Amino acid sequence: MLLNRQPQAKAFFSQAAAELAATPRADWLGSLRADATDLRRAMRRALGDAAQTLDNLQRRLLSPTARIGQQRQLGLVPEPDEAPEPSPAGA
Repeated sequence: MLLNRQPQAKAFFSQAAAELAATPRADWLGSLRADATDLRRAMRRALGDAAQTLDNLQRRLLSPTARIGQQRQLGLVPEPDEAPEPSPAGA
């Protein structure tokens, strides 16, 4: 009779050892949820930083009218009344 119980006992202990060694499914799911939360938080932060950078760059841009005005002040672009007359096409 003892001989018949050894395989059962061995199987029981093998299963118990495997259960102790294996990470429970709930632990894996909890870890996955925490990682997903961390990833969402990091993506929101990255998008917020990018939006702030875009806003800062947008504030630095000048409208075309303002840029032409600056260039006129520096003498790089003539005033509209100082523009040279267009030459005739046949000349």
